[in-house]
Formats: sequence, structure tokens, C-alpha cells
Amino acid sequence: MKTFLLQFFTWWNSQTLGTRFHT
Repeated sequence: MKTFLLQFFTWWNSQTLGTRFHT
């Protein structure tokens, strides 16, 4: 479970940063 949360957080973080930079 911890590994899944870590991967999800990393993906979500990259998605959020991408949206901020693109905006």
C-alpha cells in the first residue's frame, strides 16, 4: 500500500506541476 501511495503522490505531484507551468 505504501508503495502505491508513493507512486500516486509522485504522479499527482508531476501532474500538478505540469498544469501550473502550462497555465
